[in-house]
Amino acid sequence: LDPQSYPRLTLIRQTVWSGIGMFSQVAFSAQPPSVVIESVGIPFAYPLLRVLSGIRVIPYIHYPIISTDMLRRVSGNVTSYNNDGNISSSSLKTSAKLCYYHAFSYLYWFCGIFAHQPMANSSWTANHIKHMWGTMPTLVYPPCNVSLLLSEASKVSGRLPIIASVGQFRPEKNHLLQVESFHEALPRLPKGSQLVLAGGARGADDEARVDQLRAKAIELGLVENRDIKFMVSRPYSEITSLLCSATIGLHTMTDEHFGIVVVEYLATGALALAHNSAGPKMDIVVSDDIGRLATTKSEFADKMVELMNLSDNAKAKMRQCAREHAYKFTDEGFGAAF
Repeated sequence: LDPQSYPRLTLIRQTVWSGIGMFSQVAFSAQPPSVVIESVGIPFAYPLLRVLSGIRVIPYIHYPIISTDMLRRVSGNVTSYNNDGNISSSSLKTSAKLCYYHAFSYLYWFCGIFAHQPMANSSWTANHIKHMWGTMPTLVYPPCNVSLLLSEASKVSGRLPIIASVGQFRPEKNHLLQVESFHEALPRLPKGSQLVLAGGARGADDEARVDQLRAKAIELGLVENRDIKFMVSRPYSEITSLLCSATIGLHTMTDEHFGIVVVEYLATGALALAHNSAGPKMDIVVSDDIGRLATTKSEFADKMVELMNLSDNAKAKMRQCAREHAYKFTDEGFGAAF
């Protein structure tokens, strides 16, 4: 499944080979099951298992492998983590990639025919699957240990002027936007305000990305451990403590399928400031009573200033609404829906 193994034609090669691998493991096992619950995203296995082995596949879809948003970004010549600049700047390469994406869309649709009772983890994912497969999957929100986080947050007596971001240092998380937005907001923030970037680094590429963020912070005049702090691959207990003491929880990924970290912000009392798209917009930060949404650097900067400067009563009211909403995404709720 590692995309590093497929530097070219990643989608099709990854889908086909992972599908064949899953089929051979399941169909030729000592005791083949009658039903498989698939939650990794290996659609090519569906027709193989259903037709060749009579095994029904129930997919729990976290992120559609291909979506109309991906097609829209390519056709609009938008440079992003999955649409390199040398493609978006070339009309010929863009046309070729669009043909490739459309062909893959048909393969994805064909595989979906063989899915039995599909489930999706968010409204955004469900709508895309309906568009691609022609059937609306059952909405099952992913589990979040809300009770534990609420308990930890109840032990906190005060908040620091910290804007906390939690997420792996992957390109799609768009940490650069967070650094630039904080830099723009900093002159209007309370004295001692700090941006803390916490997340896992999976390997050399992620570690290099952290180094690039450090270099960008220096370029912008942000002093590490005063204005900005990096918490790389720290224990979960430290992340929980960070969120329980932070004033704002920051999320900037475009089209995050669900956004479980935003739920963690709600449960720990960190005022949620999330990207105005997909799961966070449609399922989590559904009103200004719960948090704020933004898209551009200036919007994020303005919302940081707005949230940080709310009165204590307004912050307490927002935290209460957010915590009540977080109960929608509990472990128990997932178990019942599943």
